[in-house]
Amino acid sequence: MIGEFSIMTWTQLGGILASLAAIAGTFYKMYRDNKNLTKQLETISRQNGTVENAHEKILDKQSNFSANQREQLINLTNSVGAVRKSVEEEALLRMQIQANDQTAFDAVSNLQKYLSNTKDQKEAQMMKVVELKRTIEKLEEEKKALQTELSQVKSRNLELSHENAKLKAGNNPNRGRGPVLRP
Repeated sequence: MIGEFSIMTWTQLGGILASLAAIAGTFYKMYRDNKNLTKQLETISRQNGTVENAHEKILDKQSNFSANQREQLINLTNSVGAVRKSVEEEALLRMQIQANDQTAFDAVSNLQKYLSNTKDQKEAQMMKVVELKRTIEKLEEEKKALQTELSQVKSRNLELSHENAKLKAGNNPNRGRGPVLRP
């Protein structure tokens, strides 16, 4: 025994605190990853104006996701507060500690499910980003092809304008033979 509490109680308290530290570390990593994703999406949005609507939708989803994270963090913090109070009253409320430990276990289990869902959502957002990049590349290729075609049409138009001017001036040696068709 250490003080008024048994070694098992201190072990349980240590386990709870270690779990809380791991959860806090995970939330920090998720926050950092979300922040990096936001910066990448802003860069893509600046590169092409057509991505702006999709970017706004993703930011809305991310905002909702962050709000849900905050709510779950508050719920988790409240659960941890209940567990701490139970540990301090262990001498009188041993049965209540066991019930709160089960509540903490359920909260960790729910958090693991939540983290799994968060990973899936992150992967889905990354797939959308990759798809948007492909769309941008495809649009750029189409733009280049259209610019090349426009240049060729302008060149042909200039040739036809010169031929038309020659025909009007009467300087065409083929006058009276009909139009000269070129492929």
